Amino acid sequence: MQHRLLLVLFVSLFIAPTASKAQQVTQFMSAQEYNEMKRGPERIQAIQDLERRGWYHQDAAMDYRGNALETERVDLSPFVDEMGESVFLVTAVSPEFPGGATSLKDCQQNLLGDLLSRSADEVQNTLYIKFSVQKDGRIESVEPASPFPDWIPASTTQRCMAAVRDMPVWTPGIFNEEPVKVKLLMIFSLRK
Repeated sequence: MQHRLLLVLFVSLFIAPTASKAQQVTQFMSAQEYNEMKRGPERIQAIQDLERRGWYHQDAAMDYRGNALETERVDLSPFVDEMGESVFLVTAVSPEFPGGATSLKDCQQNLLGDLLSRSADEVQNTLYIKFSVQKDGRIESVEPASPFPDWIPASTTQRCMAAVRDMPVWTPGIFNEEPVKVKLLMIFSLRK
């Protein structure tokens, strides 16, 4: 098991091409599907299946009849970052904001309430920000996952980046019963 993980890390570091910003957003969105699964046998089976397939997820667009229009192979393999640390996109237990998803939403609303769209508002823009949750739960490496549109004011993008950077310590992600560094995506839907 560890030999296979080391091989995947080696391949992703030295052989695999660096994903473009658009591919990174697709990677994070696919990884999020796994990371949002509840704990339990179904999640463990999904992670084992992903690992068995070489950490590749098949993403398919379907038509109204259920026929595949196009498929895209998305690489969700762990990689080694510029600090020489193993970083995961998918883990057996996902990192978690203190108090869970509801508390995270409340925190964002408190910090960015005037910027965020509500259910009745029309979403004008979406910002994708990636960040790492360290083994000890600290937030680091906050950066855009895709270029911010020029028409969004710099003050808005800076506030969103600061909201991610200033989050409290999370519960770290777990893989093979060990805390691991996990790269995540935070999506901000901005009002018109």
